[in-house]
Amino acid sequence: SSFLGPNMGSVRVLAEKLGARLGDYLTIILDRTDLSVAVNLTRPQELQQDWKLVSRLTGNQSLEVLTDLGATLRCDESQVQAVLMSRGDTVVLSAIPQ
Repeated sequence: SSFLGPNMGSVRVLAEKLGARLGDYLTIILDRTDLSVAVNLTRPQELQQDWKLVSRLTGNQSLEVLTDLGATLRCDESQVQAVLMSRGDTVVLSAIPQ
């Protein structure tokens, strides 16, 4: 935490503590209420392309279907792919089960 709140520089120490390596994904949770940063490490090669991976990458642990992801993104399920593409979230997009 810092006086001005969490920032990306706050993540390096957390990533190193988790043993993050090149190719790993970090889900970064910036909490302005307590000025903290939390990080979840995901190694995609250890997970199947399924809703568990999508949940882990988005930080929403209750995702089970495309409708849930749409609610998380605040869009209709028919817009999920377009919203993810516009945000550059290609990793999440590729993890969505067919």
